[in-house]
Amino acid sequence: MASSTVRPDSSGRSEGASALELRVEPLALPLTDPLARIDGVMNALTVETDTVRKVTIIGPGAGPEQAGQGLFFDLVAVARGYSASHTVSSC
Repeated sequence: MASSTVRPDSSGRSEGASALELRVEPLALPLTDPLARIDGVMNALTVETDTVRKVTIIGPGAGPEQAGQGLFFDLVAVARGYSASHTVSSC
């Protein structure tokens, strides 16, 4: 039985106000990761911060164009709105 699955992943990382890293790539996730169980029309967003640790939100998507646009704007908002170290991933 497989111990991981590959999912498309977009992520953003902010290190202070001036450093921003955005990535889109296939990512091998262990089957225990909440993002590994996302399929069909479901979307997920995981936010990880120094204070909150890791929070995953899962729900039905509005379609690929709307989901991609919403995710992009969310990543930009996170990058602009936080000055501490944060990581955001979604599938």
